[in-house]
Amino acid sequence: MKFLWGMWRRRYFNWICGVASCFLLQACADSPEDVVSSYLEHTFLDNNGIKAYDLLSSEDKLYTDRNEFVKNLKRENVLNKKILEKYESHFSYEIIDTQINEDTSFVTVAISKPNAINVLGELVGYAMYSAFATLPENQQALAIARKFDAIMMSKDRLQVTEEKVFRLIKEKDEYRLFLDLGRPYKQQLLHKEAENLRKKAELKEQDGDFEAALQMYNESLALKHDQVVLSRAILIKRRLEHTLYPGQQKDFGMLRFRPETIEIRKVRIRRNPQGLPAYTEYTANEYMVMTYQVQNISEGQVFAIEEDNIFRTKSRLTDNYGNIMRELRPDIYTDEIEGMEFRLLKPGEKAVFKVVCEVPLNNKAGKFTWKILLKTDNEGAQTEAFVDFCSDQIQNISRMVKA
Repeated sequence: MKFLWGMWRRRYFNWICGVASCFLLQACADSPEDVVSSYLEHTFLDNNGIKAYDLLSSEDKLYTDRNEFVKNLKRENVLNKKILEKYESHFSYEIIDTQINEDTSFVTVAISKPNAINVLGELVGYAMYSAFATLPENQQALAIARKFDAIMMSKDRLQVTEEKVFRLIKEKDEYRLFLDLGRPYKQQLLHKEAENLRKKAELKEQDGDFEAALQMYNESLALKHDQVVLSRAILIKRRLEHTLYPGQQKDFGMLRFRPETIEIRKVRIRRNPQGLPAYTEYTANEYMVMTYQVQNISEGQVFAIEEDNIFRTKSRLTDNYGNIMRELRPDIYTDEIEGMEFRLLKPGEKAVFKVVCEVPLNNKAGKFTWKILLKTDNEGAQTEAFVDFCSDQIQNISRMVKA
């Protein structure tokens, strides 16, 4: 019985010791504040990169080895180190806040130190003054040293305090600093991905797939801000908002716009030669004609959809290859094309207009966009409407010229 009692007592004693050790180890584990304090002691108040490196997260260590970290730390601290050697009391830090989550913690520290750039700038200025002053050359170095001491004594004027937030993550139940040393490499990859998206978006834009292009431009902007890409995205978004198809209508300001038909045919024009009777004829060549309806949807405004001169309507036709077909312009004796005339629209009034452009330059083109500039109220507001259509929507397409 004594033997069994002894065995039970030893086993119970060992179990208690094990549990106590676990609690002691947990109690002795470094807190987030302890890790940050150790890191600042090694890097801010000292220049011990070897010990500081051990406090870094595993991810940070993937992007820099110990030797490189030590070398970079020495290079960054070279000026502060010179000042620190004599004026150690001017360097201090204070932990002012800690936020501890499950696996990530944030420690905010107020760091105070002399502004090395200001100190150096004032010292250089005094050195230049001494060089041109009447001081003997053998006294200039002593004067500069005294000036440096005087600058450091006025630390309130040159002292700077900044708040810095350190992020810590748990690795194997220990806190480690996450400095994100791989950020430049990650940004390089993101910028490369953004550039690839931009190139793909440009190709989609050239193909006329503006929705896909806009999505890719936005994805590129999410990775990297680029003013050129942003401008393209804004233009395409506006274009999509102002795009419609034959038979579809949209309201732009006080104007309702509805493209109806697209034709290739000869165009009726009226000529009025000086000293001769006016007459009507058809052109020898065929042209592309878009017929569209407009309506004044305002309550009381009266306005025209184009300039005072009907032939100043701004429109053009482009295909999916980027070819541009210009609007038909009259010669000096032409005063009407397809019955177009300047017309004021009263509230609620509808009217049908036509616009004429050159026929497609390439019979392989399958997609087209007809852009037309319209006035949308009586205050001079204008908008561009984009009418998208395919070759099979063109009437009399058999008459298209061959490439």
